[in-house]
Amino acid sequence: MIKRAPASLTYVHRENTPKGELNFSGESATLRIRSLFQSIYEVRYDFTAYPVQPDIEEASAILYDSSFQSTPQPFTVREDGENVIAEDGDVTLTVDTITGTLSMDRDGIRIHGGAIGTSDTVVPRYPIRVHGAPPRHVQGQFNFPLEEGDRFFGLGDKGGDPDRRGRRFLLNSRDALGYRGQINDPLYKSIPFIIKWNHISGTWVGIAIMASDVSHADFGVESPYFYSFGLRNGPYRYILITGTSYAQILDGYTRLTGRPAFPPAFTFGFLGSSMDYVEPADAQQRVDAYFRTIEEKKIPCEGIYLSSGYYKAQNGHRHTFIWNREKFPDPDSFISNIRDRGYHVACNIKPGILVDHPRYQQFAQEGNLICDADGLPYSEFYWGLNASLWDFSSPEATRRWKDELEDFLLKVNVDGIWNDNNEYEIEDSSVPAYPYRSTMALRMAQASYERLMEREPDRRPWVITRSGGIGIQRYARTWSGDNRSDWDSLRVNLLMGSSMGLSGLPYFGHDIGGFFGEQPDALQFLFWCQSAVFQPRFVIHSWNPHGEPTELWSYPELFESYLALVHQHYEFLPYTYAEAYRAHTSGIPLQRLLCLEYPEDHELCSTDSAYQYGDAILVLPIVTEGVDKVQQHLPKDTFWYDPDQEKLISGGGVFTSTVSDRRARYLVKAPSAVIRSGERYSQFNGWVEHPVLDIYPPSQQNKGEGSVYSSEIFEDDGESILTHHNYRVIRVRLIRVEKDQYTLELRRTDGGMWVPPSTDRMLTLQIPDGFAFEDEKRTAVIPYAGEFTDISIDIHGSYRV
Repeated sequence: MIKRAPASLTYVHRENTPKGELNFSGESATLRIRSLFQSIYEVRYDFTAYPVQPDIEEASAILYDSSFQSTPQPFTVREDGENVIAEDGDVTLTVDTITGTLSMDRDGIRIHGGAIGTSDTVVPRYPIRVHGAPPRHVQGQFNFPLEEGDRFFGLGDKGGDPDRRGRRFLLNSRDALGYRGQINDPLYKSIPFIIKWNHISGTWVGIAIMASDVSHADFGVESPYFYSFGLRNGPYRYILITGTSYAQILDGYTRLTGRPAFPPAFTFGFLGSSMDYVEPADAQQRVDAYFRTIEEKKIPCEGIYLSSGYYKAQNGHRHTFIWNREKFPDPDSFISNIRDRGYHVACNIKPGILVDHPRYQQFAQEGNLICDADGLPYSEFYWGLNASLWDFSSPEATRRWKDELEDFLLKVNVDGIWNDNNEYEIEDSSVPAYPYRSTMALRMAQASYERLMEREPDRRPWVITRSGGIGIQRYARTWSGDNRSDWDSLRVNLLMGSSMGLSGLPYFGHDIGGFFGEQPDALQFLFWCQSAVFQPRFVIHSWNPHGEPTELWSYPELFESYLALVHQHYEFLPYTYAEAYRAHTSGIPLQRLLCLEYPEDHELCSTDSAYQYGDAILVLPIVTEGVDKVQQHLPKDTFWYDPDQEKLISGGGVFTSTVSDRRARYLVKAPSAVIRSGERYSQFNGWVEHPVLDIYPPSQQNKGEGSVYSSEIFEDDGESILTHHNYRVIRVRLIRVEKDQYTLELRRTDGGMWVPPSTDRMLTLQIPDGFAFEDEKRTAVIPYAGEFTDISIDIHGSYRV
């Protein structure tokens, strides 16, 4: 076995070296460091004995967003003995040419890399070592120094504490039915990207391993001196992203790997789903009964996620691309009936073609399925039987998949594609596709996205995926998979949501009530529903052993409470939508860990169930059985308005409160502005007929004059591809003129000539007790129809004590 490390490199300087690039060459390895964009750097090692195969190189390249435009920043380079030092503004990169070790400093403070341990510690001397049998059985591992105060966030939907320090994770995806979030690993999404924050030095850096087969990440389990990423077969490269906050790191990460695709507005509303609707023989009748009940009980609902039972054959096996005509004699009529009633439908689809599938031989002969080393279709146990997996690395197979989507789903008026069971659990490493199996979910989502765009070029695609890795956010939204109906899942799923947001996946959700296991009791289900109020997805989805779905009306004694929570979700959808637009343009998550949002307050914990939702709302969920009060340390040096008690609360202490069964408990940051709906009973189309803007001025203890708060209202038609003529952004600014005197400004800043189709629309402005507008009232109503005219309104007063 040959082992290689990047020893004894020579700095290579040529006149034709591209701007913002450093090259080093040695007997057995090379090192290249490139500036890709301001604060984004690519570090790549190559080894003579271990060349990266072209198909693996190609598969790894799709992790980058093809629309990313590199803008290299020039380095100022000097040599200092064995070190080569390159400066880029406030960032300094130093390469030790003896070991090939890179260190990065910002403003003179180490943020990444450098030597591990000391000369007296038996630890890796080199930043990467590779060994194995080329070309396709090569192991590599990056090793980076682990410092006191380092904390790590990201990796996708990993369970437990969002701070990954002290644990080791596998980075291959698994179908994890009924997972225990605290202990089970891996789960569905494996994203080798982390945000490293050192809470002692206050430094931030993002690290993404841009390779198709990253095996594991270790944050101090193997050694207290270093953390590491394992990978197979290369490319041996990683990305460094610098910044002064987690938000800046995510902005850089999603700039490079793709901004989150902005979903249609209705996908943020309430939708139904259950395996139990479409598994039985009377599936069509059950779906129809669901919508009849929705209408009878006047529940706002956007549509349904149709589970895989609609292509479950009479023998119990799920045959992709074949409707069960016993259950659904006329799929076109069935789907059209749902759509004609104003609902949307996303249909489940799986890439596994069971070996008893009526078209298996056809698909195999056409070359659509992943093959083994002998060129024969490779099969492993799937759901119910062995199956072969669709080969999305093949352009011809991908085109065929798109054609099947058209014939099977889109021609019958389905408007959403739900990619499921797409973890690609290939166990045999001799399979040619094994090194890039992790990219198949990304390619599958891309195929779904592109086919929907080809069919309706002006409409935003609705794509959902269960699995994915780096880059998945540019095509699909996701959820936390097949969770359990228990308290532990409720608590852990909230933490997983924060982790997904920190992995570039802001549009996530959970199966409310739990997917697997017995139905939750009425009280647990109440807190599940409360948790969904301030989330970008509210879907109740279940597969209960007794065959009856979990539904809002499953517990008549609390139905009105559940309904009120759906209404509250709709009340705040304009706010959710505005924050979702921000996520689309910057990568910042909707659900935010308090410890990262307020890093100066070390009393905040990464395991706090409370979280900030967007810029303004602090959500206080109950996630523990037997608890009927919320209790949370509020960030120091902040102020929060309590809508329930109508009073201002200072941060730095512990807030305790009871919880209503009809309202999710929350506080609002002061200063801030929250746009919401004055109506709670209609579907959401990107704008609301009766918008309400709640203004929360700063506390008197917020010193200084000038702009004290700025936010945005976003509106559009809810489904069109965003161009400069079909949406609008209203900038909200609150300006302190002098003590107890403020000016509220509303100004259109982006978008084109689009206006909501309403002729008499009004915007209601509201302020807390103690404040008043010019007419001494706490409410003002201004015209909001047609072209928006900039508005400036004076406010005076202070919070009641």
